[in-house]
Parts: sequence; C-alpha cells; structure tokens
Amino acid sequence: KSNREVTYLGNNAKINAKSMEMDIDSDTMILKGKVNIFQDSGAKITTTDLFINHENGEKKYNSQNKTSYLSNKNKVNSEKGIDMDMNQNLIKLLGKVEILDFNGGSIKTTNLLIDQSNGGEIFKSNEPSHLKSNTVDIKAKKMHYDAITKKLKLMEQVTAVYE
Repeated sequence: KSNREVTYLGNNAKINAKSMEMDIDSDTMILKGKVNIFQDSGAKITTTDLFINHENGEKKYNSQNKTSYLSNKNKVNSEKGIDMDMNQNLIKLLGKVEILDFNGGSIKTTNLLIDQSNGGEIFKSNEPSHLKSNTVDIKAKKMHYDAITKKLKLMEQVTAVYE
C-alpha cells in the first residue's frame, strides 16, 4: 500500500495515480484517485480508481467512474467507466459515450469498443448511434469508425438529414 503518488509501467502504457493498494497473492491492485494512462500510441485515458488484474496472465484494467479517452484525432467521454484488455489491445467505454472530433462533430452511442490492435484505432458500437455535425444529422443502429482514416460506416435503419 502506498499513499503517495505512484507511477505504474503497464503494457504499452505508463500510468500515474494518487495512491495504490496491491494484493500480491491475487496479482491485483487498485490505483486510487485520479488516474492518467499514457499509452505508447499517444492516447491518454483519464479516470478514477482503476482496478488492475494480472491474475492467470490477464492484463485487465477496469474503472466504474467517468472516463475520457483522448487521441490525436478524437476525444471520447464515457459516463460509466472503462474495461481494458491490454493483451488484446481492446478498450470498452461503458454507458453513454460521446465521441468529439476536432472539427465540431460528435457521435453519441452506448458501450463503445475501441480496437487498437495492429496499430489501429477503430471505434465500434452495436448500439443506436447518432452523428451530428454542422451539415448532417444521422442516426443508425450500429456504427464502425476508423479514427485514423476517418471512415465512418453506419449500419441498419440509417436515417439522415442533410443541410
């Protein structure tokens, strides 16, 4: 246990927190207070009270608090937290999620998966999604967004209004 600021070097990330509690027997720890995760990809994740589980070779990180994900291209806010699988380079942002691009557009959805495998940054949701910008208002049942190539695929019951 440490009540001092700690830095944890994880898989492809450096993590800073206000304090830490560790259980060596179960190979788990809790990083308490405000937590900043600086990924090698350049993305930054900010949350509170991050639980880390390395039991049986897993590398899972979890928080049930508001979380923000900031990459070079987008900012994503989640109201119910994050589940990360560092072995598979998958991030789930939980609850209501809003993706903000730096051109003023946004996509609102629920339970967003960010696939960072193979150096990518693919946002996926199988929940209703709503894209809104200065010129369009589009709703769909599912969406996939490649944040690097900026290609958006909206699927199932797509309705759009263009200005």
